Amino acid sequence: MDDPPDAFVIDLERTPSQGRDLALWLRQRKPTRRVPIVFAGGEAAKVARVRELLPDAGYAPWRRIRGELSRALRKPP
Repeated sequence: MDDPPDAFVIDLERTPSQGRDLALWLRQRKPTRRVPIVFAGGEAAKVARVRELLPDAGYAPWRRIRGELSRALRKPP
């Protein structure tokens, strides 16, 4: 990926494990390592498990995603 996006937003509502795996893969790749990741939605217990693996990502319910995305863009990992 020569020109990565400014940020990634990953939905944790339906299959949190797939979102988690995608985010881990993005973090392992050099071109996307410093791109902010924001997770949206999801059950609290499942989100907590993802947060343990990716503490530098942003987390928000869908209704607050704009604010969290703005914060993530101001302070990338």
